[in-house]
Amino acid sequence: MLARRITWFHSPAGPSADIQKAIVDEARLLGQHDKTIPWYRLASKYCLSIDALQTIFNQAEVDAQRRQQQSALVTKTAERHFDSVLCQCNWKAVASELDIPLIECLDLFDASNSTIQPRSLIESYGGWSTTEMARLKQFLADNYTAGSTVDWKLAGAYMNVDVLECQRVGLGTFNDTLNNVAYRRICEFREAKLSWKNVHQHFLQYPNFTQVRSRWHWFKAKQEGKTNGRIAAEWTDSERELMKDLIDRHVQSTTRSELVSIIQRELPTRSLSDIKPFTRQHVYELTAGCMRVDQRTRLRELVAEYGEDWNRIGKALDVLPSKAQHNWIKCGGYAGNHSAWSLEEIRQLQRLIDSGVKAKEAAKLLGTRSHWAYKEKTKVVKSLGK
Repeated sequence: MLARRITWFHSPAGPSADIQKAIVDEARLLGQHDKTIPWYRLASKYCLSIDALQTIFNQAEVDAQRRQQQSALVTKTAERHFDSVLCQCNWKAVASELDIPLIECLDLFDASNSTIQPRSLIESYGGWSTTEMARLKQFLADNYTAGSTVDWKLAGAYMNVDVLECQRVGLGTFNDTLNNVAYRRICEFREAKLSWKNVHQHFLQYPNFTQVRSRWHWFKAKQEGKTNGRIAAEWTDSERELMKDLIDRHVQSTTRSELVSIIQRELPTRSLSDIKPFTRQHVYELTAGCMRVDQRTRLRELVAEYGEDWNRIGKALDVLPSKAQHNWIKCGGYAGNHSAWSLEEIRQLQRLIDSGVKAKEAAKLLGTRSHWAYKEKTKVVKSLGK
């Protein structure tokens, strides 16, 4: 066993960086509880000799001490290159002076031991200026290729802003618009019963799973809209006439979903997604569509003659009873009177107000204006009465 341990450590590859980090972290954790680190336990766990473990640990301690010294140097240099007016640090000058790469300088910067404190451009300045946005965009473009690869802590240090604010603003600089390939991948994941949170793990350029979901739904609606528009342009006149005839015949005796099924049986080459929009629009026109001005005038006369007998009124107007009723409820037979209020109208309205009649009912009873006009005039009359 000992030979195996020594062979592993002295092999050309040696323990990987992850294993070495795990060894160091565990040794430090054990050292917090005990005065001496139980090396024999680590040797048994990682199949390494005690000497090899101690060598790895001591080297890590030396590296940590060196990094701490570099961090202090970078922090002091950054403070010297900090512009208190612009609230920005010239990190390129820091990197050039210390001959350290820019990203490494940002990584070594210790904000907790620095006089430079992150700001909030949104709270303090009302938002990001064009210059600030351009500076962040240039930094991200120079160092990263996608939002999922950005270390936002470093970006926040570079911009001297809060990390979350920097991330929220910076993600918008990447072209994260969903494309056909990503859309199909998400469709495959959803067909495989993956939750949106799990799908988000494959699209980390988006900050959370809700954005992935909303973009997917938006892209899906866009694709379906294109498809429906293309097919709608190919409807023939005979198909349209057939659908209208079927709807006219069955609209009173069936529901809309049954209507769609009837039309699909007559037009088997058309899908449900093709038929539904046309059916919905035509059914609305038949049952609740807005009447012409002359029809509304005639509607008022018929209501005065027959009352609210919508079957008789519908036959007289050659419309469905539901359409006649809907138009009466909607506008009270309003014929389009935009003239000034007469004294007689105001007196009649005053009597109705005193009787507790509401504006919509007043519009039906008087029949000279829309219920919106009566509603507004009622407010005026009540205010004058006070």
